Amino acid sequence: WRRLSYPRSAPTALHGLSRSSWCPFCPSGSRSAVRQEGTGLGLPISQRFAQIMGGQITIQSQIGVGAIFRVELPVIPMREAVMPAAQPQRRVIGLAPEQPTYQILVVEDQQANRQLLVRLLSLVGFQVQTATNGNEAIALCQRWQPQLICMDVRMAGIDGYETTRRIKQLYAEDPDNCPKIIAVTASAFEEERQTALAAGCDDFIRKPFQEAILFETLATHLNIRYQYQPLPIGTESQTATFSGTSEAQGKRFQIKAEIIEQIWEIADGDSSFLTEYLTEHLRHLPELMQSLQEAVIQENAADLSLAAHSLKGMGMTFGADSFVAHCLMIEQQANTNDTTVSPEQLQNLQADLDALIASIRAIFP
Repeated sequence: WRRLSYPRSAPTALHGLSRSSWCPFCPSGSRSAVRQEGTGLGLPISQRFAQIMGGQITIQSQIGVGAIFRVELPVIPMREAVMPAAQPQRRVIGLAPEQPTYQILVVEDQQANRQLLVRLLSLVGFQVQTATNGNEAIALCQRWQPQLICMDVRMAGIDGYETTRRIKQLYAEDPDNCPKIIAVTASAFEEERQTALAAGCDDFIRKPFQEAILFETLATHLNIRYQYQPLPIGTESQTATFSGTSEAQGKRFQIKAEIIEQIWEIADGDSSFLTEYLTEHLRHLPELMQSLQEAVIQENAADLSLAAHSLKGMGMTFGADSFVAHCLMIEQQANTNDTTVSPEQLQNLQADLDALIASIRAIFP
């Protein structure tokens, strides 16, 4: 085990620290004259990551003196590692010749995500059709018979897991012809992978997915061979960023250069596609925020979880960490049937959303 201690002097250790510190959106500290900044997300997120790794975080505090935060994590001793030499990065530009026609079904209820997947797959040479919900996916699977399905996990109505179970049942007597099903989700937790595999999915990729990982996964399950375009090694990354500021909160967000590069690569010089792709995000983000607010008012946990999950996924596409953290906590609360979202939480989420939207607008060609 690896044990780390982090001491903090007063006024960190104020009344109620040890009892409320793990509560999301509950800033630590008392209601004294000392102003406590922050959203209350840091400790809950840190504790969750520690638990995922098999460890924990504990707090020992004394009023007016200070606090000690202890992190305990299991570790495995390793011998000196020899790092392999860097390999040239290669981008898939097409299917190798003399291969069969590959049919891929994209099941995704968010139009922007559908656009992205369809473009990536079509440019390489796959035949692609789309479904926006589970029922459409089942019907199209029977009629079109794809070799592989990219299955969104969180959808309204029949979710991706139930859709997968029903498709597997269709091929119960002919499993060799059952399409491979790849779960696609914005969840960062390993439990989601286990749930996907238990539901019958053949593999699992996370949003925002990397182009190379997507094509590698398809190749693994369909024995595909690609044509590659070698990329230069050691090219300096662009330093430009695209930023947006929420005037109400003064929050600033910058989209990282590597994310911008990925978006431009996918567009492949097609400014009309890029404009349509970004416009869809600008249209759908406020709609999802409205759905989230309505779910809070109506105390509808299912709708609240779905809206927060969808917002989280779109935020991850652009690397909006603060926005994603807010959405994640609301989603997790809703998954426990807790629809309590304070006005301050909604205000912080809206501020992050405004900054994200402003930064997306800055990408337009």
